[in-house]
Amino acid sequence: MRDSDVTGAPYFRHKGQPNFGAETAKAKKVTALLRPAFDPRAYLALIYCLARIPLAFFYLVLVGVGLSLSFSLIWAFGIGVPFFVGVLLVAWWAVVFERELGAWWFGFNLRPMATGVTGSSAWWPRLLAFLRNPVTWKSFAYTFIQIPVGFAIGIGVLVGLALAIGMVAAPFLYLLSAASAQPGDPAYNALGMGDSAATLPVLVLVGALGLAIVIGLLHAARLVVTFYEFLARTMLGVSQAQLDLATAQSAVVVEYQRAERSEQDRRQLVVNMGHEIRTPIASIRGHAEALLDGSGKPSQEETKRYLEVIQRETERLGALVDDLLVVARGEAGELRLDLRPVEVAAIAGEVVEALAPIAQRDRKVKLVAQLPEPGAPPATAWADRDRLTQVLMNLVRNGIAYTPEGGIVSVAVNTSGDRVEIAVADTGLGIAAEDLPRIFDRFYRTDESRSRATGGFGLGLAISRDLVEAMAGTIEVASEPGLGSRFTVRLRAAQPEVVS
Repeated sequence: MRDSDVTGAPYFRHKGQPNFGAETAKAKKVTALLRPAFDPRAYLALIYCLARIPLAFFYLVLVGVGLSLSFSLIWAFGIGVPFFVGVLLVAWWAVVFERELGAWWFGFNLRPMATGVTGSSAWWPRLLAFLRNPVTWKSFAYTFIQIPVGFAIGIGVLVGLALAIGMVAAPFLYLLSAASAQPGDPAYNALGMGDSAATLPVLVLVGALGLAIVIGLLHAARLVVTFYEFLARTMLGVSQAQLDLATAQSAVVVEYQRAERSEQDRRQLVVNMGHEIRTPIASIRGHAEALLDGSGKPSQEETKRYLEVIQRETERLGALVDDLLVVARGEAGELRLDLRPVEVAAIAGEVVEALAPIAQRDRKVKLVAQLPEPGAPPATAWADRDRLTQVLMNLVRNGIAYTPEGGIVSVAVNTSGDRVEIAVADTGLGIAAEDLPRIFDRFYRTDESRSRATGGFGLGLAISRDLVEAMAGTIEVASEPGLGSRFTVRLRAAQPEVVS
């Protein structure tokens, strides 16, 4: 029968045809057998096994001396319990060292030894948590186990290594003795073998056996490391259930703190809004009563002035309502943005055009715009047009409010790489360095009395930051007291041709 007539039968071959699959399997087995000899971590494992001897000796001294002194001091001086706690602490830090060594050398992936949820930073609750932690007592039990196990492993590896080194060195010592001695010299037979032709081959075989023992020790050392990783996972770490419970408790604490902050913000919101609404309402009421007073008719100029005050206070209330709506929608997760490419320079120009007359009339402040030259590529960014307008309105109004008479507020737009920058700068009072980290916090005011006098609610900058970040942008402030402030908004640039 020809080979081509047989399908699916690997045993039908020509006489002498090699079995490459079997040879490959043998080669893989040999490679796996010799792999530890070329693995640096196998030699680290060997050192790790030898290190069990001093560690076992340390644990023997710790347990023997520690326990004996603890029990004797209880009756002698009454301080045995604190001394025993000290022994527990020493044992804890000793096994911490072992864990770190295993993680550093072999990449042990271990669970933590404590959950860290104590509820207090005082020493007494922390000590109680330490004593209640099951890992504390498991660590102490681990030191007991390591005394016999550590000595057995360390001494076994040491004896095996000494034997293997002696066997590997045997042929070399024989050759050295043969090369340095004359025939018939007693040193020539120092290894206890004759000077026959079979001596050297036998010693080479002994050396090969010594190498095999070394490779076996490397395999054994790797198994020892695996055993210690299992032991460390079992005894030197919290259980998965404890870890899950601690994670859940931490999440509850975080949520509770978040709820407390949210409730505090709500209470603060109510208190602040009560103060903020009272002022414009009282102003509107007073000027409206003056206009409706039948005892004396105000002049046309007074009527105009009263109506201007009422209009200005109405605008303040409208801005306050807008801010409150943004805050409420943001907290409820209902703030929706319509992100699309918008021409930032056009929005900045509209804001300047709307607020420049008010700035000149109410504050005697000049508002200017520094926009790209006509014909230059438009500064187009991904943004919500209405929300970006609200951000610029807040920043410009803030600059106008804190700039003295004769000052200047500028709005500049330019493109920098893949970002569009909008800078609102003023020549006002500036912001102190200690106030800069909190300048975007809700209801934070650098000058409470001046903020109320200028109509600030303490929400504009916080809302501006939230809106800018929602549009995947950033906002930052640079300021120097007495020289003014500069708020810079950076948004993602968009290609101008996609503008609808």
